[in-house]
Amino acid sequence: RLLTQNGEKLDKPKKVYVYISPKQMTIKEFYFKIYPKKLCTFRVCPWTKFIFNGVNSQYDAPTFSIE
Repeated sequence: RLLTQNGEKLDKPKKVYVYISPKQMTIKEFYFKIYPKKLCTFRVCPWTKFIFNGVNSQYDAPTFSIE
């Protein structure tokens, strides 16, 4: 679930899918489980760090941060 976007906390978390390739990271959400909508795409450098924070107790979902 997407909890914050552009530094702002969302009122209702979005269920999203994160796709990571060697050169980019894409965040998508699906409408009616069929139609994908790309929320954002980021270029990923080799020194980009993904920090996995464990499970968020409020939403019971895994969380991670990107540096």
